[in-house]
Amino acid sequence: MEKWGSWQELDFPNWQQQDIYTLPATGMASKELYHLLRILDERDIALGRDDVAWAFDSLVTRDEVRSWVQEYLTPACLLSKDELRLSVHKIRLTRGYS
Repeated sequence: MEKWGSWQELDFPNWQQQDIYTLPATGMASKELYHLLRILDERDIALGRDDVAWAFDSLVTRDEVRSWVQEYLTPACLLSKDELRLSVHKIRLTRGYS
C-alpha cells in the first residue's frame, strides 16, 4: 500500500496490521521536507516527495532526518552548480582526465 497523504485517506479495515513505525502525514509537511525537495530540484536530482517523505513521517527516522536537513542542507555546506562543476573539473585535472 502506498503512503498516505492525510488521515482522511485511510481506507483499510485492519489498520493494526499496517507499519507501526510510519504514521500518515497530517497534511502539514515539515519545512525541512520542503527545503530538501527544493534543494533536490535545484540540483536536478531525480528524487521527489514520494521518494523521501516517508523518512519525515516515520517515527523511527523523522527527528534524525529533520536534524540532518537543518545541519547539512545550508549554504555553508552546499555547493552551487557552478562550484560543483569547478570541483569536478579540478578533480578530473588532478587525476589526468580532461
